[in-house]
Amino acid sequence: MKVSISTVVLTLSFVAPFCPDGAQESQTNNGTVAPASGTVTQYDSMTVINMLKLNSEDSTFIHQPDTTLDSYGDEITEELRRKIISPNLSEFDFRFILSTYHRWVDYAPNDRIRKDFASCLVLYKSTDGKSPIKTIRQDSIEIIPDNESTIVPKIQFVDINFDGYKDFVISFTENTSGNNCDNLFWIYNPAKSQFDADTTLNNLFNDLPIYIDGSNEISSGGHNANSSSTEFFRWNGTTYKLYAEESSRELDDDIGTVKIRKELVKGEWVTVSADTVK
Repeated sequence: MKVSISTVVLTLSFVAPFCPDGAQESQTNNGTVAPASGTVTQYDSMTVINMLKLNSEDSTFIHQPDTTLDSYGDEITEELRRKIISPNLSEFDFRFILSTYHRWVDYAPNDRIRKDFASCLVLYKSTDGKSPIKTIRQDSIEIIPDNESTIVPKIQFVDINFDGYKDFVISFTENTSGNNCDNLFWIYNPAKSQFDADTTLNNLFNDLPIYIDGSNEISSGGHNANSSSTEFFRWNGTTYKLYAEESSRELDDDIGTVKIRKELVKGEWVTVSADTVK
């Protein structure tokens, strides 16, 4: 098997003196990261990198996504983040390592098909000084063929299920059109002090870009040269349910764009607004 890494992009999402979630925290003499004391001190990014270090298995996972098929690593993006998950918890340090790669799969003699994939590795640890490092690994996220070099990973922290704890979503969006996206949801589990994958939401929002505004709604949609379509999902206390959709089409320069909105009413789609064309 041949493995190559052509590009490595290291993005430190927070380095001194910037701190997105309030006062920064300081490094203690023993190399750990101590809670902030109220004064802003330098955040040492290398301390977090060394603390959330890769073991041999993690390193193999990043550089050899699949040991049974020819794999070629193309892009690796790395980010460090410190986040407040809840006001009642110590802050968390995260190390995200996101990669895209492709495989050539032999389906029959002289019949090789290229498939493109993404993978993610997340190392995280509470800054309480006693919690262990925990690891999340997700491989074989299939993306659009021949586009792995245009995939843009995005990480969002938001309280998805409104339980008072921030969760995180990793999205792999195809950048040339923005119409294709895989979204992976991890929900904070306070009983286990860890983030668990939510397969229901992963399956619900696995094709198109999503917009999360922090309310009880998530919208998902795409567009092409002259039309667009958006679906709206609302939190019902357990999960998100589709309740409305909007579509628009640009007819010509004189008429402009025509929009239609429909909503689910007692299980039936009802048009609640529509532009008219004379």
